[in-house]
Amino acid sequence: MDEPPSHPVMIVGLGYGGRAQYIARHVSIGDPVDLRLEADNPYDPFTIAAFHRDRHIGYIAPGWRWVAHALEQGDRLAAIITAFEYGARDDLTAVMIEITFLKEVSESISSPALGTAPWAPRIVYAPRPRWPVLIPLGLLAALAAVAWMLMEWGFLPQIARLTGAP
Repeated sequence: MDEPPSHPVMIVGLGYGGRAQYIARHVSIGDPVDLRLEADNPYDPFTIAAFHRDRHIGYIAPGWRWVAHALEQGDRLAAIITAFEYGARDDLTAVMIEITFLKEVSESISSPALGTAPWAPRIVYAPRPRWPVLIPLGLLAALAAVAWMLMEWGFLPQIARLTGAP
């Protein structure tokens, strides 16, 4: 039988309540992490808190919403610490974990195709809007036209002399 798939996920929010100090002293690579859905969170009911030996160490980063959906659906997950990330000042910024499904995500016989599972992130391609470039260029062209008209009518003789006009 194939080994269950595992997914890398990031734990953030380490800068509060001495979490980074606790992690530096007591947490090591390979330690298990308990993930709990905070459904009563008034800001986001899909917030997932991460615990190491019943000590709150942070939250799953918002980009991994599928973890909340998996917990909400009752899937059993195993999370193990795989790495630590440090910032420019050598301060702990994130903890990387590896999440493995302990039971099948889908109860059907066949697995869903890649990217089609209900908890998979939806990636939508959208072309970048052109207005951030067009508006400044249009304003610059309008300003140049107004300056040229003012020079032609003689209201800006100083600029006209700079351009070489008589």
